Amino acid sequence: MISWLHRRNNWRKISEYIKSDTNIMTDNQNARSADMIADDRREKEALQRFKLAVKDLVGLFRHAAKADTVYMCWVNRNRNQFVFETVSTQHENTIFEDRLPFDAHFLAAYRDVNKIVELEVGADISPEELSHYFETVPVTNITLIPFVSKGETVAITVVESRGASNDPVSVESADAYVGALSNLLFTYLELSDMSEREKGWEKYEAQLDQINDRLERVHMIENLSKLLLDQVTGGIVHVVARGMDSWNHVFSAGECPTRPAAGLHIEDKSLAWAALESGKPEFAIHFNGTPRRLNQFEPLATGASLAIPLLINERRQIVMVVNHANPLLFKDSCKHRLINLVRVAALKLQSGRVRISVDDDLLSNDFSAYRLELIEKVIDLELEHMKNGNGLHTWIGFATPENLAGMRTRYRLESLKDIQNMSVLRLNPNAQGANGLVGLYTEYLFLILIQDKREDALAKFENSLRASSGSPMMLEGDEPAKFQFQTGFIKLDERFKDSYDVIKTAKENLNNLIRSGAVGKA
Repeated sequence: MISWLHRRNNWRKISEYIKSDTNIMTDNQNARSADMIADDRREKEALQRFKLAVKDLVGLFRHAAKADTVYMCWVNRNRNQFVFETVSTQHENTIFEDRLPFDAHFLAAYRDVNKIVELEVGADISPEELSHYFETVPVTNITLIPFVSKGETVAITVVESRGASNDPVSVESADAYVGALSNLLFTYLELSDMSEREKGWEKYEAQLDQINDRLERVHMIENLSKLLLDQVTGGIVHVVARGMDSWNHVFSAGECPTRPAAGLHIEDKSLAWAALESGKPEFAIHFNGTPRRLNQFEPLATGASLAIPLLINERRQIVMVVNHANPLLFKDSCKHRLINLVRVAALKLQSGRVRISVDDDLLSNDFSAYRLELIEKVIDLELEHMKNGNGLHTWIGFATPENLAGMRTRYRLESLKDIQNMSVLRLNPNAQGANGLVGLYTEYLFLILIQDKREDALAKFENSLRASSGSPMMLEGDEPAKFQFQTGFIKLDERFKDSYDVIKTAKENLNNLIRSGAVGKA
């Protein structure tokens, strides 16, 4: 009775703790949501004030220049169009579009001007080209005032008048106007940049709270990859981990049609390898695809990448390679946040409920096979990629030594352990001309994931494995072990719900093949 009450009281305490922890998280989330709404409102108000200031500035300039009509438009080169910001005119017979393609406006011929240009209506430009007037065109002179930033014309102000446009007052007004517009624009951009930096740090503070050491280690690394990705929106994060006696890419966070396959081997002279060698973050801008992030056979790298090693007990365990097409995104503040998120995750893992010794590999077991949870996670992620149309050719299968009962009676316990370790190395898809991962499902039953862009990757793997089975495994203090593997694979597609469904089907497939005698031998 006392024992039952003790358990009930403990459960009540745990429930209260979970409830209070959940309430705190909910309160924090509500507070952050309110802050985000307030930030969005401030941004919209700042943009509205900027637009009003530009409108007032154009109106003042028209009166100072004694012009009939003044309008300012942005030169949007990405979409090949002029975006009309504001207009000030004394005429009622005008209609301005919000935006026009380059080829639909006379300014197309002047979109790259970098100094003031004077035009005369009827001589340099026909009245019909001034399509914003209807019925009659009341102006005779046009002055184009470009706004140039970093060597590129980003905006043009058009001054239309009936008098001479080259008197001293107009020139002075034009210079003052360009200076005022420049100061106004750069002040707005600077304030916007400060706001972005502030939001970046606020997001970072919130992310630190999301590094949860109660998560299982695979889920904790996946969570970390998502937090890093959130700092470089639109980028991609590659996770590199040790297993199968080598360093390999295991999965990527972020949608990218050119992402590398799971199991791609990390080569020398790659950015990830440089981080492994130094034990410190390594940054590089990719010129003509170099340096490589992971391997010479990976899709061509663009932009810039930051490779961050995750160290536990001073030992390299993971490398997070953060890539984005825009190198300018990797400011010192952004790098600091990315590096510190990885460092905090490493400390949480080191001090977590599951102790990791110096000799332990974070995502693989004592036989150098990747953890089953990791392969399950890779399968689930690939199913998501397939739904988004970015799937790779992926096969899931099992392999087990033939005549397992005889092997267990022939070899000593230590030799049997060595056989399991050597089996992982032999089944390593990288050793058989493919990409993939090997995990240990149960004793002597290996779960294999093969992933490649080539449709014949599975056939090449099985042929190569069959050829290598002719070479015996050399055992210390025991006779060499020579055997074939019984294998069975299924191809991953969208009909599967999740990794549990996939692995269950693959296991049933192997059992059916063995019972029918149609099992593959390699």
